Amino acid sequence: MEATLQLNPPSMMEQTPQFNVTSMMEQTPQFNVSSMMEQTPQFSVTSMMEQTPQFNVSSMMEQTPQFNVSSMMEQTPQFNVTSMMEQTPQFNVSSMMEQTPQLNLSSMMEQTPQFNVSSMMEQTPQFNLPLKMEATQQFNVPKVRSFHNIYCGGPLLEAVQKARLYADCKHFVDMPLKSDAEVTLNKWDELVATGQMDNTILQKFIDENFDQPGVGELEDVQPTDFNPEFESYNAIADPDYRAWARELHKKWPTLCRKVTQKVIDNPQKHSLIPLPNPFVVPGGRFREMYYWDSFFTIKGLLASGMISTARGMIANMGDLIEKYGYVPNGNRVYYLNRSQPPLLAWCLSAYFKATNDKEFIERGLKWLEREYQFFRLNRSFKLDAWPSPLFHYRVVAEGPRPESFREDVECAEHLTNEEDKRRLWGDIAAAAESGRDFSARWFTSEGPVGGKMGSTRTSQIMPVDLNAIMCGNLRTMAELYEVVGQPQPAVECRAEYEAMRECIYQ
Repeated sequence: MEATLQLNPPSMMEQTPQFNVTSMMEQTPQFNVSSMMEQTPQFSVTSMMEQTPQFNVSSMMEQTPQFNVSSMMEQTPQFNVTSMMEQTPQFNVSSMMEQTPQLNLSSMMEQTPQFNVSSMMEQTPQFNLPLKMEATQQFNVPKVRSFHNIYCGGPLLEAVQKARLYADCKHFVDMPLKSDAEVTLNKWDELVATGQMDNTILQKFIDENFDQPGVGELEDVQPTDFNPEFESYNAIADPDYRAWARELHKKWPTLCRKVTQKVIDNPQKHSLIPLPNPFVVPGGRFREMYYWDSFFTIKGLLASGMISTARGMIANMGDLIEKYGYVPNGNRVYYLNRSQPPLLAWCLSAYFKATNDKEFIERGLKWLEREYQFFRLNRSFKLDAWPSPLFHYRVVAEGPRPESFREDVECAEHLTNEEDKRRLWGDIAAAAESGRDFSARWFTSEGPVGGKMGSTRTSQIMPVDLNAIMCGNLRTMAELYEVVGQPQPAVECRAEYEAMRECIYQ
């Protein structure tokens, strides 16, 4: 292999049907994927899976005893399951575990330091630990509790929200922890075990273990590119509009925040997700950066000549995509089960028109590709007769939205089946994902709760606006690929755009 650097298995498999890695491994003991990966830099299982549909790790493991992911991870540093899951949709640990007895994550975790379930769960939405444990007998790990068990669900969250300690459900889930989550939850377990619980005792527990919302999480920051004497608005002819624009311009420094070093150093004590650059917040109870709101903010920043701040906010979106594969509704852990209208392409296009910064656009196109794949895998639907998939808002929810817990519980009071409640809560969260929360467009008009939140069925609707956004994003991506001199992906995006446009109009 050392002398054969021109051997490229992905292209061989694509171009040569009879090149079958699985059968080679079955019939040829000396064909060893691990050693190939160690000795041959261009042999990449991830790229093979991305480029070559017939390369199927699951079936290789089922049919080929010597294909051993555990030993590959132990012996081969570049074999990284986490990055494979993030970058390669068809690499599915769930189905591999269900179908392949010899894939034992417990032993992989014991023997392989680089196999890190915690980081996989945080960074990779499709890796769902509870489902793995339910579906896979051989997966057995010690119970690990994190801040997700406080801010995203669990007995403590339910107790606080149902006790109505705070008028706004968002108040509690924005409260930073004073100690690690496991320590706090152990104290909670001890309190529950006493059998003594009322609102006074519960409030005392919260006061002892949590800080007030926002304390130590964000700090005001003066944007470095803010010019209080910005003169471009002088060109507005109408004196009232001109005065209004100047007043709006003065607001930027009052709404600009950055994540504190305290959160960056101890993210496990906060529901706030750290971001690398300053950002503009909506204000009031909304102390975080929101996805589609930020497009309109960025348009305003560009109009105010604040190029650096706008670029930083776009880069924050890119940072979230690199972590999670999509931009969450907002940078709080309880928003991680949903996104919002995908307007990153609009942000990048507006930024490029203002700056002609091709280098940043080239970087941004990678984010757009990953975001598009997230929506394609998780938010699309296609009938056989359609030339393209269409998109809808869809959220899988295990319970009420943490930041609107009581409201969601009340909306589901007419339901007795837990599965029906979870479906409704998912559809309510999907309505929040739409950015139009809430609108009667998501309700049914019939039945005892017709026209009310309890009739929400967002996932059953293919919204024309979302599909127009997705279709337009493909055209924008094609244009940006042409700008940075990448004709092939431009052609592919334009072809997908034309197919989707046809599907919308048919």
